[in-house]
Amino acid sequence: MFDDQSLVQPTSKPTTQPAECLRAENKRRRSRRRRRRRRRSRRRRRVRRRRRRRRRSRRRREEEEEEEEEEEEQDEEEEEEEEEEEEEEEEEAEQRSLVCVKLIFTKGDTSSV
Repeated sequence: MFDDQSLVQPTSKPTTQPAECLRAENKRRRSRRRRRRRRRSRRRRRVRRRRRRRRRSRRRREEEEEEEEEEEEQDEEEEEEEEEEEEEEEEEAEQRSLVCVKLIFTKGDTSSV
């Protein structure tokens, strides 16, 4: 009835892949992971560099603006000082001219000066 040969099971399962295929698949997975990691880290580095550059340029810009403001303030202060000096000189010149006028009207009488 039954054949003895039909009852014999094959020793290796045909559904499992051979070790070489598994090794190759693992290699591919590892290399993919590595590539992904590298891409991510490169991206992160690029982003960090970009942010750093932006921060630096922003700082530099702010410092330059502050310096310009300080220079403008100094220029304004110097102009104000010059104007005050000119006003003082004009007042002194007026006083001198008044003294001269007094001297002229007193005709040499210096006791009133």
